[in-house]
Amino acid sequence: ADTSTSNNDRIEDVIPLVVNTMGWTKGLGADLNARIEELVEPSHVFEFEGSEDGGWPARSVEPAGDINNAFPLCSPATNVVRVHLEAIQAEATNMHAFSAADHRNINILSYFHAVFPPLVAEQPSASVSFSDVPSPVPLRQVTAECWDAALPLCARYPYEVCCESAFDRVYLVGPGYEDVVPSELPRVLNCAVVGLVAYDASTKEAEIEPMDQVVSSLPYSPGQPVPHPSTSNCLGLALIRGVFSSSDPSPTPSNSSLTHLHILTPLPPSILGHARVLVKGEFELPIWGMLDFREGEEGGIAGVERERVPYLQWGKGEGLGSERRRVRRNLMRKAQM
Repeated sequence: ADTSTSNNDRIEDVIPLVVNTMGWTKGLGADLNARIEELVEPSHVFEFEGSEDGGWPARSVEPAGDINNAFPLCSPATNVVRVHLEAIQAEATNMHAFSAADHRNINILSYFHAVFPPLVAEQPSASVSFSDVPSPVPLRQVTAECWDAALPLCARYPYEVCCESAFDRVYLVGPGYEDVVPSELPRVLNCAVVGLVAYDASTKEAEIEPMDQVVSSLPYSPGQPVPHPSTSNCLGLALIRGVFSSSDPSPTPSNSSLTHLHILTPLPPSILGHARVLVKGEFELPIWGMLDFREGEEGGIAGVERERVPYLQWGKGEGLGSERRRVRRNLMRKAQM
């Protein structure tokens, strides 16, 4: 057995619920804490102290470590542990001032560059149907062990997927997506981040018929309900890097259908066979993921000059009314003279 797995004592069968309180333990704050305690029934209570120089409130007469004062309904603490934490230097926190949006973008790109370890043998193979997989599936966290950032996303080899045989259904979730007609589906899926979902084909949800399969080989109907969580499982995320229609030189409405998708995903091939549903939500690929860092400061993507790259614009963009106006001092009111 793997020693790293055998020595790992992390809890994987339950997910802890962490409740942050306002830190207000007197008067109305004590009443709110008591109400929260009654609802949550905490098993562990953590209290943080700090010096008054750092902006922390002064200590009360009672010891601050006595959690029985802040949480009167709790049973008396049987094991109180004090841990001294070293303060983080301000220089270390301000080195990279990323915003919340920057962190979300980094998380998305980190996912697509991640290299996940191979799944163990007890995972269901692609030949096993979703209905044969035990439910509920035991919780298991698969953590990336390394990241491969040698090539940008535009230079990686994708999976070429046949739309007609690979997917049973496509869902669009989010404001305004209910108005997307089947003829616009290729434009929506182009460069889209989608969820790969496995579902139970024996449910009534599988009986939904698409409105129009003439324009797209993907079965899609506007406004259809998403798969129920009890009969489906999201396996991971994927990036649809390209959509390809019929190669007929004279396409007509009857033969210009969507035929293939180029898909990038870090998921191992052993579980991709279960992904029979695509779900497009409000996740979007960050601009960083569209760039080709191999071109350096010259810009461009995959050998195409940046002036000819569609959808992207380098430099400062000026909208209507953003140009600098010249103030004419010779046209003034009499009171301003």
